[in-house]
Amino acid sequence: MLNEKININATLEDQCLQFGKLLELGKPVAPQVLISAIHNDDYARSLIANKRSPFHLNKLLANPPVVESKHKPEHHHTSGELIASAAKALIKWGKTGFMKVDAKVLEKRENACLSCPNMVDPDKLIQKILPSKSISNKTGERTGKHVCDFCGCHISKKIQLISESCPDEHPTKSGFTRWDEPI
Repeated sequence: MLNEKININATLEDQCLQFGKLLELGKPVAPQVLISAIHNDDYARSLIANKRSPFHLNKLLANPPVVESKHKPEHHHTSGELIASAAKALIKWGKTGFMKVDAKVLEKRENACLSCPNMVDPDKLIQKILPSKSISNKTGERTGKHVCDFCGCHISKKIQLISESCPDEHPTKSGFTRWDEPI
């Protein structure tokens, strides 16, 4: 239903703005609102039906239903798997000359992770002891010490590496990752 009203080839930011216009908000909706509306027709219908009822609309916008990733891992990563994955990522990154993404790409990746249901607090000791900065408003530090439940990586580290990609599919764009980069 919603896919017919929103240009799915637009960036996530543009789609949020389009949906905000559809709801007559005068501003974009939060990415999680858009993603929830795309995956939950009842929620989308409720938003549209209440677009002229500010009290109900604001309540709906503040409480979007959680959308589970289509490709949740079937098990949590072991410490050994996390160490092996980190070692492979380091080697791959070294082959690029330890290059990092530019500020624009970093912000785009971080925004995607901030609205992703896979962003969680670390639960493994190896994830907890890895040095990481606390959450701040500075680009590249807004995810703080959170990790990706999908791959187990520290988000603030992974989003910076030119050699890395998001392991999950974009919720609205086939053939793209959640970072809006080709698979």
